[in-house]
Amino acid sequence: FAAFRSTFVVASEPSVISSPLVHEQPGLISRDLRSISHNAAGAGFLRIKNVGGEWSAWRPYERTSAWRVRPGVGVLVQYHAEGSSSYIVGDCLHVGGRRCYVSWHQEMFLRADWNNWGQDSKGTLSLVDHFTWAVNVSLSAYNRAKFAPFAGWSKAYGIHPDRELLYGLPSFDPRNEAFHPEPYMSGTEASRQWMLERDLWTEHESLSSGAEFASEIWMSHLCTTAPPRCQPRKSDAWQCHSFHGSQDMEWCRNVGTDGCTEYAVNDWSAAMSDCDDCGCCKRAIQPDLSGQQATCCVLFNDLLLNYTVTPDLSRCAPRPVRRADGGHYDQFWRPETVTPAPRACRQSVGSAEESYSSYLQVTEDAGRLDATRTWSRTRLAGAEESFRAEGHEYFPSPKNWHSEVTYSILVDRFANGDITNDQAALPEFQQEQMKEGQTWSLHQWRHGGDLQGVKGRLTYLHDLGVTVVALSPIFLDSKREYHAACTTDLVHIDAGFGSASLLRELVADAHVLGIRVVLDVEVNHACGKNLRYEPQVGAEVVDQVTSCVDAYEDAYWNTSRWELLGEEHRRTLGWGDSLPDYFRHQSFFTRCGPRQMYRPGRKDFATRRRVVGNKKFEAGQMWTDYFSPEYFEFNTLDPIFQEVYTNLVKYWIAYADIDGLRVSAGAHTSADFSAYLSTQTRHYAASLGKDNFFVIGEVHHEDSPFGGLHLGRVDGDMAVAALPARLDETLDELCPLFSDLRLPWAGYLSSYPVEEASHMRDVAVGFASPPQFFTREAWVAAMERTRATVSQQADIRSMWTAVESSGLPRLLSRAEGSHGGSVADDTWRLVVALAWSFTWYGIPELYYGIEMGFSGLCYKSAAERKRLNASLVEGGASPEAAKSLLDACDYADLGGSMDQGFWRQDMFVGGPMRLGSAVPEVQALAGFSTALMGANGPHWCEDPILNRRNEIYRTIQALIRIRRSCSALRSDQDEAAREVMRQATEGDNQQIAYWKLDPQAEAPAPMAVLVVLTFSAVPDSNASKYTMPSGAPYREGQAFTDLLNHKRMGVVVRDPDGDNLFLLVPAALARAHVAIFVPSNRIKMDVG
Repeated sequence: FAAFRSTFVVASEPSVISSPLVHEQPGLISRDLRSISHNAAGAGFLRIKNVGGEWSAWRPYERTSAWRVRPGVGVLVQYHAEGSSSYIVGDCLHVGGRRCYVSWHQEMFLRADWNNWGQDSKGTLSLVDHFTWAVNVSLSAYNRAKFAPFAGWSKAYGIHPDRELLYGLPSFDPRNEAFHPEPYMSGTEASRQWMLERDLWTEHESLSSGAEFASEIWMSHLCTTAPPRCQPRKSDAWQCHSFHGSQDMEWCRNVGTDGCTEYAVNDWSAAMSDCDDCGCCKRAIQPDLSGQQATCCVLFNDLLLNYTVTPDLSRCAPRPVRRADGGHYDQFWRPETVTPAPRACRQSVGSAEESYSSYLQVTEDAGRLDATRTWSRTRLAGAEESFRAEGHEYFPSPKNWHSEVTYSILVDRFANGDITNDQAALPEFQQEQMKEGQTWSLHQWRHGGDLQGVKGRLTYLHDLGVTVVALSPIFLDSKREYHAACTTDLVHIDAGFGSASLLRELVADAHVLGIRVVLDVEVNHACGKNLRYEPQVGAEVVDQVTSCVDAYEDAYWNTSRWELLGEEHRRTLGWGDSLPDYFRHQSFFTRCGPRQMYRPGRKDFATRRRVVGNKKFEAGQMWTDYFSPEYFEFNTLDPIFQEVYTNLVKYWIAYADIDGLRVSAGAHTSADFSAYLSTQTRHYAASLGKDNFFVIGEVHHEDSPFGGLHLGRVDGDMAVAALPARLDETLDELCPLFSDLRLPWAGYLSSYPVEEASHMRDVAVGFASPPQFFTREAWVAAMERTRATVSQQADIRSMWTAVESSGLPRLLSRAEGSHGGSVADDTWRLVVALAWSFTWYGIPELYYGIEMGFSGLCYKSAAERKRLNASLVEGGASPEAAKSLLDACDYADLGGSMDQGFWRQDMFVGGPMRLGSAVPEVQALAGFSTALMGANGPHWCEDPILNRRNEIYRTIQALIRIRRSCSALRSDQDEAAREVMRQATEGDNQQIAYWKLDPQAEAPAPMAVLVVLTFSAVPDSNASKYTMPSGAPYREGQAFTDLLNHKRMGVVVRDPDGDNLFLLVPAALARAHVAIFVPSNRIKMDVG
């Protein structure tokens, strides 16, 4: 700890809590991160909390407690012995058993004079031991300071000020009137002096307080906790002095300075005017607090609240974390086998109808709501009947989705198969610009891509090898945005994309090729022409929005599923012109207002930390108009809305035979809605023969305080001790349905490994060195948290793993030097990143155009920009419009603020925005047009933009075949492989290597596969030696072959100095950016 430990007795017998030598307890958390094992004899009660969360209720002492632990987040347990005091212990565990520091707070800051109380620098402390925070500070004077556990001042630790304690004798004692002891002092400084006098502390230790009246602590260039002998006072004015004891005027003339006070006889001057008529005056000395600069180590223990200021800087270095008994895992990830008990169904399906009837009796819109619900049910039944009546059969789901490969398409930019609908849904600004031949906003135009274009390229996708096509939103969007991200009407396909019948034909053609189709649904908001809030009367907007969000937060966590929400704080919507009647219910929308007006705790919502368990941040995500003031948030707590919306989605399963859903903004709805949508669609699809209908939710776990509540088992989220009341009751209602499914889970089946993909992108473009992927502490912790959440909650092997997506700039546009160098032409960067996505856990997801090396760059040099500008002007654009467009596409100047439209270039030769590519033949076609296609384009076989001879395309084809044949590459078990021969050379920083493991692999599939990714333009050909995975059944002399180049081979060798085995890859072999080594005796000839 910071300097000392406090021990005290809370039980009459020797026990953990009566001899608390330490407050961190290895082994408290079980390896599966789902239970707490107690060892506190003498305790009668206990309670538990995750650091940053809330305490559970007190419960009787038990040997084991079921508890959801989040990897890398400490758990605290408070034990209580009857008739005595309580005691706290803690533990922290990463996935795989590695222990981490446990603390009371999630972060700690030092606010002081030297950093302008946090204005000049945050003064962030780092955890260096259990409960112990540290920072090195350079001081040249006495400084006042406080320790603050949050970015603001909602809590701070200082010291107790001095206070006299006079303990007189009781009144019945005759001596009480004559008893005048010297006053005893209480407070931090008095306690410090008491401990110093008894040699229990040194001058470097002290004790803090979290009381509201606590004053600032002192620390100085002397590296002690002692305050200055004379502390500065606010005023140095002369004050009247009252004599006591033997003091008199003679004493006043001669004493001069006594302690920290100066005395003098009143000379009646203006300077002594505040001394009034007193003969003797006094004033405080203003001390010189400065000195020679020194660096001090400052330590703070946030459990015992002691602190240390010492010149011994080694004290601020991190201490080794004590291991739990039984050692720990050395590999990066190997999941425990966890089989939590299934949820016991406590409610029948029929009880929901009873609740519905009661709900209608208390709502003002009962008749219309009932009519809307009945209409959605009737429409759904009709879709199924018509599908079967026309002789169609529903396409079955795969046994599992682990072998699939997904290709995600932005429909407007992928292929224009029907130019007759290009003008059907253009936004007004585009119509005006096209009339004038101007290109001010070309990147935000609709470019003509449609479902017919997708349908015409299904055989192209089949040639590539993909098995799942995921379409961007295609439903009617009254804003007419090219991405259609704000749905107005789920009943109709956007006319610019096609029709319902065309979607059905597309899905049927895909099924003939063995390709499944997944639709993207934006579930959290709607848009409508002239949809707006009515003028507001009364409360300030900020107060209204915050009060509204707070009311929703309370209802979500604490009220019944069918309890009607009050209208107080909620605004009224004017429906406008385009929102369909079935959405025109005030109860279907939150009506709180824009997120910019949400001020939780009177603080800007944008500054709220996105930490686990932050209910205020979650509330802002779910109940405000989050993405835009024109995107109006659905009230997903409303049970009638949940059914109507879900029936609208089910319709497309019945009518078009789709195979799955990608739920965008999944964490921006309440988790009860996520469970309802996922369970109901999957159960309905199963009734049609699709018994493994796929539903994946867009949940970014590091940005979603309770992301796990949206996934799979739902009740295993590691951020809460108790589920939101609305979610808990919804699970009871859904239990009979999801219990019958192949995967008996309520929530989304999986999500996205956003953290891993982000870190891999950073490595691929040169923003981080390859070894950091496995060693950078913050990265590893974030990746482990995501993996643990998904592996315990859902199907981690069905996560969609992508290095490019619609929400990210093209990978090569981020590459260092891409604005004027050749880095954007580096196909190897895409090849290596893609190889990672195909060999990591989850389902590989290809974002359209990645196989053609799309870079998203308009130009890479001033010369290219000049040529583009001339071309635009020659095509009819004004010089001003051309310049504006090219300025908006300047990655060098704009970076992350670039409009996302430029991330989404056209993939058809007649498209108006054909941007850069690392493939020379595709790059040669780059350019802008001032108009849409004037004639239908060529068949995909003849479209020059689809160059199937390029390295990226052919590598993807190979990776798809390899992954399909090798179960280890589809496994969620992997172990970092350390290269041991070149640690002192530059080559050590070029590679990421890991073993993929599948202990249940059936012959001839191998149990272990080594993946080596080399991040260098020219990989070296030096010899390499990699550590073997734990427990691998390979002996010395076993040969391995690279599946991508059979001439590259390795052999298992034994360390001459020990018993360790390594895989040796000899020198002078063919250079490779990607190598996949498997045992040579497990290889079969590829005849695909």
